[in-house]
Amino acid sequence: MTAPDRETVILAARVAPGDVFDLSYTHSVSNSRVTGRFRVTDDGGLLPVTTTFRSFGPGLPWSSGEELELLADGTMIVHHDEPARENLRIWVSPLTEDSLTLGELEVSLTTGTSGPSLVEISTRRR
Repeated sequence: MTAPDRETVILAARVAPGDVFDLSYTHSVSNSRVTGRFRVTDDGGLLPVTTTFRSFGPGLPWSSGEELELLADGTMIVHHDEPARENLRIWVSPLTEDSLTLGELEVSLTTGTSGPSLVEISTRRR
């Protein structure tokens, strides 16, 4: 995972096909956490699996072709039916406290920045 605009490697970790990681942030309108789960595919792609959140707001995912699961506590989980991506490029900000969780490891994506920053997540074979 790199921050191209800062030319900084934020995290380098070994992953295998089937591994999952979560990207989380605080939604600026609802002020609640949103978590996207991704799975590493056999060819190193990043497959969107679910997005979990507690309230709808601008920019939150859901379309008529996707399954929306409602939990008893009000949590909503969108199960995605999308193709894998070669990489993820996301804007992160200290205001939204973006983080990545891989197993027991949780990493802030905004370390060393005072404002919005572009982060790229990708895999490569070694």
